[in-house]
Amino acid sequence: MMIRDAGLSRVVVSLIVTILVAIASFYMGYIYAGSGWGTAANQQRTFTLPAFETLTVVQTIIKNVTYVQLTQTTPSRESLMTPLIEAAKREGKIVIYSSLDRPSAEPLLKKFKDLYPFIDVEYLEMGTATIFSRFRSEASSGAPTADIIWSPAADLQLILINEGNAQPYRLTTYDQLPQDIKYKDLAYVSSWTLVAPIYNKDKIPENLRPKSYKDILNLMESRKDLFQKGSVCVFDPIRSGYALTFMYYQRKYMEPLFTSILSKAAEIGAQLHASSGPQIERVKTGECIMSTDLVANYAFRDAQTDPRLGVFIPEDYAILVPRIMFITKQAQHPNSAKLFLEFIFSDEGQRLLAQSSEVTIYNNPYIKELSLSY
Repeated sequence: MMIRDAGLSRVVVSLIVTILVAIASFYMGYIYAGSGWGTAANQQRTFTLPAFETLTVVQTIIKNVTYVQLTQTTPSRESLMTPLIEAAKREGKIVIYSSLDRPSAEPLLKKFKDLYPFIDVEYLEMGTATIFSRFRSEASSGAPTADIIWSPAADLQLILINEGNAQPYRLTTYDQLPQDIKYKDLAYVSSWTLVAPIYNKDKIPENLRPKSYKDILNLMESRKDLFQKGSVCVFDPIRSGYALTFMYYQRKYMEPLFTSILSKAAEIGAQLHASSGPQIERVKTGECIMSTDLVANYAFRDAQTDPRLGVFIPEDYAILVPRIMFITKQAQHPNSAKLFLEFIFSDEGQRLLAQSSEVTIYNNPYIKELSLSY
């Protein structure tokens, strides 16, 4: 039977040989002191066997030895989770700062509460820039703050992490997770947001409904009669870290189309917004004919029950922005926070995120357009 670990096998064989040679030598009336096999104490009173005699003694003894297979046991997930659960019971609370809207978060929070009824969940929905500034202010003053920061403003999240605000935690499923969703053991990508335009179906004739960013620009240029002043919603990068992130990549990869769309929206009269929710509502009511870009996940979710919303994945460009989460170094309830991360990356957590219209680590079984493979 072979020993599984090569490095370990050399140590085990050395120990076995040392012990057996010593026993054999005792019965033969001498102590062997060869290279590397004996101890320093033994070498002070040695009788050195000729090499071939030594080899014969060792071979004779080892020939009758049965190797035992050695395995390095990995702790089970249950054994790792048990102390976390017990510690979380003593904490009894978790505070989360997140930009994931409440309708999307609610199924997750409810299930987490069902699993861990002893943890009170304080979930504060805020814009990405607000999350960043509020946490930074609280952390610098030593005031109580969030246990978890969960935001798609990748640039702001990275700033906080690089400033030393992330508490290391290695998920029990760490090795099974895709490499590109892990930043060391400090932060994780729970899901992705899709950046895409939306429009009001009642306001745009069916034959003119856009399928790409190029169509958006052509529509604004060729059918100015459809647009009243202020009838285009645009994300405000000054008030939204999320918008700043995706607009950076649009500027990088979509020029000159990106600048042309914003310039045309400005001519029409754009409404600037710091989040997606108000834009979706204004497009539903027709106050805005379209939004040039927003978190389309929410719109895909709402479009399942609201026929006024036109949603699509642009044929020319599609941007996915990672929703990043980490446990803060300042967390007052770190074990409850660890349980929440474990839940988010469990099969059930990912299923509920998919059901809430997130682009998840694995394919979305509810909305095919929100799958990484689409």
